Formats: sequence, C-alpha cells, structure tokens
Amino acid sequence: MKLKALLFSFLFLANYASADLLKTGTITRFNVSGSGNFGIHMSGTGPCSETWFYASKANMDPEGWSALLSLALLAYTQKKEISIFGSSTDCAAKRFSAIDTID
Repeated sequence: MKLKALLFSFLFLANYASADLLKTGTITRFNVSGSGNFGIHMSGTGPCSETWFYASKANMDPEGWSALLSLALLAYTQKKEISIFGSSTDCAAKRFSAIDTID
C-alpha cells in the first residue's frame, strides 16, 4: 500500500512540475456542460488576465478529470484560494489541467 501511495505521489509531482501557473485566486462561478467540459470563473492574480478557464474530459484520463472536477467543486463551495496550472502558458487557450490549494 505504501508503494502505491509513493508511486502516486511521484507521478503527481512529475506531472505537476511540468505544469505552468495560469492564475491564483478563488472560484466565483462554476459551469458544467454536457459534453464533458467544466469551466471555472476566477478572481485573482497570475500570468493570465482571463477569468474563465476550462477542463476538457477529452484531454485527460477519466479518473484525472473526475478528481479535478471534485477538487474544483470543493474549492468553489468552500471559497478556498487555489492556483490552476496548464500544460503551457497559452492564456488564450484557457485550459487547465491541475489545481493546487493554498493554505
């Protein structure tokens, strides 16, 4: 069991380390579409001035997308400050693939 947890942590950190910061702040609105996408509207600061960011199920494995959706909903309902990351700093794409909570 410890090996599984260690492997999961390593894979998460390896993916996380390659991600670029898009924005830090709070989620002020949430939108889920029927096509396997969800969007978050954020207030805050960061390299991207955009306020809406999207996660697409087509661009992720199903478990990763579900975990991202759950974490985003939790951050929204609890008004937690988060940072979102994407695979590039292309702010016009408005796509994110990772969330980190701020304590």
